[in-house]
Amino acid sequence: QEGFTLVELMIVVVILGILAGIGVQQYGRVQDHARDNVNKANLRLIANAIRMYQMIEGEDPDVPDQDSEGTSFNWEQLKGYGLEGKPESPWDDGDYSVVKGTGSIVISNTARATETIEVSVLDD
Repeated sequence: QEGFTLVELMIVVVILGILAGIGVQQYGRVQDHARDNVNKANLRLIANAIRMYQMIEGEDPDVPDQDSEGTSFNWEQLKGYGLEGKPESPWDDGDYSVVKGTGSIVISNTARATETIEVSVLDD
């Protein structure tokens, strides 16, 4: 008798299901890793634009204080300094924040506030 038995076919289906489950998990991890890398690159891009602004203008860009509520950073002032607008967050619930802390300008993403970059201020 030729062909496969029901048990053999079920074993193949189970193995394929396990492999598909592993692939889906890996795909999710790869996406998270890619989002983290995009976020880090965007933070560095913003920091470099602020540093370039400081070098050319000899002063800090106008940055709201950490304590000021309702005041947001004006991204237009960094146009021509390596940034042509506010970078888009890789997460739907994220947004980039630029505020003045104690002796530095703090750049972060609201979706991953633990990752920040600080740029020293010129006039504090």
